[in-house]
Amino acid sequence: VYALVVDGDTLLSGSQDNTIRLWNRSTWECERTVQTEHSGLIGVISLAVHNGRVYSGGGTGDGTIRVWDRATWQCVKVLRGHTSLVMQMVVWQSKLISASWDKSIKVWGLVTAEGRGGECERALGGHTHQVNSIAVCGSKLLSGSTDKSIRVWELGGQWGLARTLTGHH
Repeated sequence: VYALVVDGDTLLSGSQDNTIRLWNRSTWECERTVQTEHSGLIGVISLAVHNGRVYSGGGTGDGTIRVWDRATWQCVKVLRGHTSLVMQMVVWQSKLISASWDKSIKVWGLVTAEGRGGECERALGGHTHQVNSIAVCGSKLLSGSTDKSIRVWELGGQWGLARTLTGHH
């Protein structure tokens, strides 16, 4: 199991077996298993949820993010832009932010109920190795990389790099 996200009374998990499982948080029973179109050795490694959409990043080397309708579990869109594994995703305001082993962070418009959106609006570069993790902290985006650094980015506006933290060995 690589990814966990809570959506109301449901826990969603993403796994090496290329599935997303929905767990009832009251009974802890698996209520649904969704077979994804992700492939490869790693399966589903990142998940994000917003407004009836589930975003899954897979262990395929193609760098795609699949967008699922939470009601029907149909894949309504495939976001293309990364060239390697999508390790983590977060939702911030009306944006989906993704971190990838292609050394980049991408900022996407969220996909609407009508299927519009999902365009890559911005790419943040600067890490010299894979980007493994991201988190939002107030008005900042934090990114962690195999290059042993944490980068602090300004959210919105110019999306500029504010600072680089070093110290991990």
